[in-house]
Amino acid sequence: MSALLVGFRPPSARPSKLSSVPAGESAFSWLLDVGGWPVSTLEDEGIDREPIDALIADIEAGQYGLVDHFLLIRHGRIVVDRHFEHDYVEIAAEYDPADHQYDYDHPDWHPYYRGTKLHTLQSVTKSITSVVLGIAIDEGHIPRGVETPAMSFFGDYDFDLSDPRKQAMTLEDMLTMQSGLDWNEMVSYDDEENSCIQPEESDAWIQFVLDHPMREDPGSRFDYNSGISVLLGKIVGVATGLRVDRYADEKLFKPLGIESYYWKISPDGEADTEGGLYLDPHDLARIAYLFLRDGEWNGKRIVSQAWVEASLKPHVPDIRPDDGYPGQGYGYQWWIPKHEDGRAVLYQGSGYGGQLPIVIPHLDLVIVFNAWNIHQPPAKSTEVAVRDIIVPAVRDELPDSSVERRGGNRLSESRELHGGHRSPGGGHGASTARPPLRWPWRYRHSKRRVQGGLRSCATGGRPRAVTSRPAAQAGWRRRERNRSGSPDGWLSRRFDSPGTTATPICALLWLGLRTAAGRQVP
Repeated sequence: MSALLVGFRPPSARPSKLSSVPAGESAFSWLLDVGGWPVSTLEDEGIDREPIDALIADIEAGQYGLVDHFLLIRHGRIVVDRHFEHDYVEIAAEYDPADHQYDYDHPDWHPYYRGTKLHTLQSVTKSITSVVLGIAIDEGHIPRGVETPAMSFFGDYDFDLSDPRKQAMTLEDMLTMQSGLDWNEMVSYDDEENSCIQPEESDAWIQFVLDHPMREDPGSRFDYNSGISVLLGKIVGVATGLRVDRYADEKLFKPLGIESYYWKISPDGEADTEGGLYLDPHDLARIAYLFLRDGEWNGKRIVSQAWVEASLKPHVPDIRPDDGYPGQGYGYQWWIPKHEDGRAVLYQGSGYGGQLPIVIPHLDLVIVFNAWNIHQPPAKSTEVAVRDIIVPAVRDELPDSSVERRGGNRLSESRELHGGHRSPGGGHGASTARPPLRWPWRYRHSKRRVQGGLRSCATGGRPRAVTSRPAAQAGWRRRERNRSGSPDGWLSRRFDSPGTTATPICALLWLGLRTAAGRQVP
């Protein structure tokens, strides 16, 4: 039986997201209303058409795998909005999926939620959860801010706090993936030592993470940990008195005009904050644009500029300092592939299958890719396309015709483009040489399928949990054997045995590091 969608408004019933740009528009645009993005052309926003058209042609030809949507926004105006159709029912038939929210091959659950335009975000959920936590701090729900001892929010749980290092762990240690917990997501998902597999023995996700011992001092080393992101969602709930999805609906989604979304619910009855959120790509762009505009939306403050700046600071300048390559940075649950002098030149969320909201502030650019490349590695990478195709296509200044149409001056200064922030190295057209941009490659793996009754959450309006959904079959095993083409091969994994009802915490695309040789960011 299908889950009841309480207060859910299908995206297809929403107002059009596209509207014309009025004459005399300012240097950058806000949405004209809660339903629409202004629309412009590549040429009017200073982007060369030929390389972008060639990129779209390659996407249509399958060179980038199963890309579902490509959205390009400059100065707050959509210049590319392309959807690509794929028959996921036919694709899924090869894998014999079960109708369960954590079966990543079932077309009712992935990549779209049950025939809507809501696309799974996977680990981009972490970045959005961080925004919600920042709002809670701004509103005074967590008076000590990121310096608050993290374990102080879990007084209702019984776990060992005898290690002073666990007592000393702060929210900032969690946000920057420096918790110090003994957690391992860097081995094959066939390996019983992988910390994402072990929770199968329990449906108590939060308890499982809290029970982990410490390995090192918090704040001393980056160690990617999806369990920590689960705890951050719970912390929002404890601090505000509202489950994190409900608080996000009130304080983030509604103010941004996001009317429809879906958020999975874990066996604990908590919103899955490590990978369970679904959004329309245009609404995902709203989150990115909010950060590009320092936390303001249509002149209204949604999250403090201080939180945005702290989130995008490379608190971890190099997540792998010993590998001999320039630093891939990490902020508050945001990836920072390129940074200079403590500031992000480019930042992004990143989710399993190819979910990429990317922001390049000095170009006033927001890019969104949704994809579902979970089995076969594509010939080309969308992240590399950003570096090698999209960034070089952006001209330093707008064409005269565009400036005249808006009744403004030439937009050559980054202060004018970005509301007071200068790009690193000087003005918008600065020629200062920069180190090569280091792009994250993914350790591709087949996500672990699970079974058992989880409650789903239908959101939009008043989100709430609804009836549980038993798995369509009792259990199964399948292994994805290593395949050539990905940096480290395809990682195989064991699936649940019959009779279990456990669910893994892990729903992430782990970002490994590989240097992509070639162009520099201008």
